[in-house]
Parts: sequence; C-alpha cells; structure tokens
Amino acid sequence: RNVGNGNTRNLVATLLPTGGISSPGPPRRYGELHAAGAPGARSFRFTPAGQCGATITPTIQLRDGRRNLGTVTYSMKLGATESTTWPFDHLAPIAINDSPRVSGAALATPYHAEINVAGLDGAIGKVTETLHGFAHTFPSDVDVLLVGPGGQIVVLLSDTGGGTSVFQTTVTFDDAAAAPVPAAIVSGTYRPTNIGTGDIFPAPAPAPLDPLATLAVFNGTNPHGVWRLFVVDDTGPDQGTLAGGWSLAITVEKTVCAPPPPGRGGRHHDDDDGDDELTDEQ
Repeated sequence: RNVGNGNTRNLVATLLPTGGISSPGPPRRYGELHAAGAPGARSFRFTPAGQCGATITPTIQLRDGRRNLGTVTYSMKLGATESTTWPFDHLAPIAINDSPRVSGAALATPYHAEINVAGLDGAIGKVTETLHGFAHTFPSDVDVLLVGPGGQIVVLLSDTGGGTSVFQTTVTFDDAAAAPVPAAIVSGTYRPTNIGTGDIFPAPAPAPLDPLATLAVFNGTNPHGVWRLFVVDDTGPDQGTLAGGWSLAITVEKTVCAPPPPGRGGRHHDDDDGDDELTDEQ
C-alpha cells in the first residue's frame, strides 16, 4: 500500500540477493499505486540460503521510474511450526493428610508424585496440569506445587477455594483459562492461582522463586525427565485426597520443512509452494 503523499506511476520492486536470498526471480512491476489507496501484491520466487527453522531477511528495492524509493526488509522463518499434544498421567491416589506436620505443613502421601516424560520430539510450547478426584473439607488449606525436569517451579493452587467442601472434582490449570480458581471450587479449567506469599513446601520440594509464576515458565524447554507434584495441607484439622491422581498435557513444537514441489528446482516459499507473496506498504 502506498502510504505516502503522491501516487506512483511505474513502481517496480526487485528482490535483492542478500539476507538469505539467492537466485531471486525477476523484478515485479506494481505500476500505479495511489496514495492511501488499495494495496498491491506480487509474488517473488527465490532459493533460500538457510537451514530449516532459520530466519532470513528478504529485502525489496523499490523504484518509481528514475526515482529510488529505498528498500523494505522483512523477516521470514523457513518452514512451519508443527504442534503435537501428548498426555501423561499418574493415576494412583494421593492422600492429602492433616498430620504429621513439618514446619506447619502436612505432607501428602506420596510426597512427591512423579510423572516421567520421554520420547517427545520438540520443545515445549504449552503445558496444562489436571488434578483428578480432588476432595477436601477445606480447600483453601491445600497448596499444590509443580516442578519441571529443568527445575522450573509453578504454584498451581494456594490459599483459594474457601471452606466449602469439594468431592470428586476435576480441576485443570491452564494459563489460557478465562478465570482463576474461584472461592468455591467446581470442576473446570482455571489459571494457576496463588493468593498471598510465604507458602511452605518442605524438602525435597524447591522453594518457589516466583510465587506468581505461570505455566509459561516451561515454554521453550526440554520436556524430558521427571515432573514432580508436591501437595501440602497448610492448616489443620481438615484433610482430603486426589483420588485419581494427576496428569499433564504437554504440547511440543518443532519446525518442519517440506521438500520443494517437483519441477520447482528448489525454489522456496514460506508455505513451500515455490512462491513468496508479500504486500509492500509505502
């Protein structure tokens, strides 16, 4: 689109052999573009000089007749992101005890519950966690800590849920959920919710470095290894259970590149059809 003050009469765009571009195709003619008028689009064909997943920076030289209008540079990632979500679970019950207490906190049994993740291809793009069969006579007593294989820490639940008993409740934690955990817990999907600070998770749990951390702390990291869930009851005399244990849904992402179509001679486009279509704005 021409965002300048004057119309062009014979606008020509040339893809330059720089920034990861080799063997660029011929210049493309846009012709007359009216100021603040409709955009014009042209396709450029080129061979990328880079590995799958690399970022190249195509540069377009613009001329209107004899006038040099400068250049426009874009960023383009080679390939597409492929996402796959995998479930993992620890289905054995977890008892949320009221005693004995360590530094004021009663440890669940087991303390901690583990899920071992292996065999995935890619880095983490998203993690959600679910508590199955959650029951407790005073839910705000319950604190839940998730620790990733790289030592990342998220307090999923602490000091929320009030004093209304819950029974056989399924609670999923997802950063994209519409709301935090409510004052009266019902089955649903919620954002990790930690009311206040100073939660105590005795060793071997690590101390939460950021009490307001979200599940995004796992993004971009290696999913493989042991994931640990620590559960404590921070105030007597109530108790409960996770009758169905807990589970993870891990989305991994990787960059994939398709081979060029037959007869295209290795020409590349961001969706691998051999062309790159862009809209110049001036």
